[in-house]
Amino acid sequence: MFITRWFNSLSRLLLGVGIMDFFEKINNSKQAFERAIAQAQKHKYLEALNIAEEILDIWYSQENANEKKLRNWFADDLIKKIKQQLAEWEPKANNEYKAAKERAYWLTSEGRFEEAIALFEPVHQRYYEPAARKFINELYQVITGKSSFNLGLLAEQAGDFATAISHYQNAVIASPCWDVECRIRLAIIAIKTQDWQQARVHIKDINTKQATYIRGFISAQQGDWHSCKLEWQKILPHEVQLEKSSARELIKAKRHIQQLVDAHNLQQAKIESQNFLLKYGDDEIVRNNLEKNIQPRLELDLWCRQPWQHIDIAEQQWLERLDIKALHNWALVAYHYIQANPHLYDELYDELIVAWSTAIANLHLNPLLQNITWMGATPVDLTEVFEQLLHKLEDLINSVEDKSQKYKQSYELYRLETEALRLMGIPAKLGVRVKGLFLTPGCYHRYRHQIKFPPLPGKLWATLYTDWYSAVLACLNGDNFKAKEVKPKTAPVSEAEKFAQRFVSYHEGCYYLEIEPGGYPRWRSAVTPLRLAKPEIQASPEWHARVEELCQLHYKAVAWDKNERREFAQFWYEILESSTAKYYIDDDK
Repeated sequence: MFITRWFNSLSRLLLGVGIMDFFEKINNSKQAFERAIAQAQKHKYLEALNIAEEILDIWYSQENANEKKLRNWFADDLIKKIKQQLAEWEPKANNEYKAAKERAYWLTSEGRFEEAIALFEPVHQRYYEPAARKFINELYQVITGKSSFNLGLLAEQAGDFATAISHYQNAVIASPCWDVECRIRLAIIAIKTQDWQQARVHIKDINTKQATYIRGFISAQQGDWHSCKLEWQKILPHEVQLEKSSARELIKAKRHIQQLVDAHNLQQAKIESQNFLLKYGDDEIVRNNLEKNIQPRLELDLWCRQPWQHIDIAEQQWLERLDIKALHNWALVAYHYIQANPHLYDELYDELIVAWSTAIANLHLNPLLQNITWMGATPVDLTEVFEQLLHKLEDLINSVEDKSQKYKQSYELYRLETEALRLMGIPAKLGVRVKGLFLTPGCYHRYRHQIKFPPLPGKLWATLYTDWYSAVLACLNGDNFKAKEVKPKTAPVSEAEKFAQRFVSYHEGCYYLEIEPGGYPRWRSAVTPLRLAKPEIQASPEWHARVEELCQLHYKAVAWDKNERREFAQFWYEILESSTAKYYIDDDK
């Protein structure tokens, strides 16, 4: 090993290129070229093209005369093969890009905006086109508008019209394509507050069937039956010729339903709504009121009247629907059930922790969950509610007197969820998403065989969704010794697991480099973990600086032994390419 390094250093000094480095570069290029060929065999020509171009960039950048000669002697055949393949892959890559773009445009026409971005953006990043970048940006704007529109619907259903109006206006600002739908919703809000003039203004120049119906409805509410008849005849020209009496009957029936809702007679309002739809046919306002207002409030009332014996039903509904309403009910039932049955914590605390934490992660999507009874009429501050909900859960867990092994496991789950929620953000921006909802690591682990989850990326937050979460948590809490003890013994497979291994290895390496006063140098134990973590260390200035600091301190501890300090400096330079380590190496020579 020493002779090899000496020969490499000598050739670098004399020729300006390390011979061993040069042949390692050839070997790395061959391996990368094989990966490119493998991608091409899977018809992923853009990826193959990208890899091949990166190989050529490495060879043709910053070459000196001697390295150029060596390239011509030893790597010429390889580079020619790469160029030949590039010529073959280029048109195929164009076809792959064109097909992905056409598919993305079709998905957009179907309203499947998230799918279009997921398909097209990775391809676009490898084959840049300004017009396509504009298309992707517009998709993001549409999705932002969609999110605001959905928040407006939730706020409108909760009766918070001021918030709903703000969200609808934001949706149009984000993307003009939401203009018609938002103006119709604004008109409906104006109708609910009996501001007939404003309702007309919102839909003044909209000629859709829904807008025409609303104009007729407004006329009927104001007693202008002639205008009502004229509007409704536009959308039902051959089916129904409304007479003054029938229009009055329809308005009277709707008004009666609303009176039942206002009196909180929800069950009767449900029956009257169903009868209305059977008698008069489909009516969007009545149907939406039934599905999005009356029925959800009935279900919530049902949970509130139950003795909290239906936690299994609530969980099953959550798994079947995976929507914000079912999540809210499940979290609410789990919380009250535990309060009513504290002796059952061994069985149910894990479920409570998962349900409650997942509900917190989606707090910004659920206006109902913001109506916290112990906060009274205080305006909602999302961060404050986040903290209060977490403390309430922690207090409930700590109220258990029997600190059994199961309790300790549940508390570990609570710590996992708490750390994950903080990494996800307030409101959540990171994390696994299913059907638009953020699912916490605890939820992921609990239902990993029942719910189809997307792949996990190589990010810190994603490591908590893997089997490495205990080791990652220990690192985050500064317990590096525990981390190395509890880390999985199996090799990582997914990108998230690989990042987790490097994250834990970095902390394990730092653990061995740290020397207590009077302690013995343990740097040899840090070699393997820091080599594993090397890509992340070099990519993270913070990690790089920490390892550099520890290495400088460690070098002083081994400086008395010439052989050991030389070996340590070589290892130090291998991991960090540190100028200080290089100085020590050269100085020892």
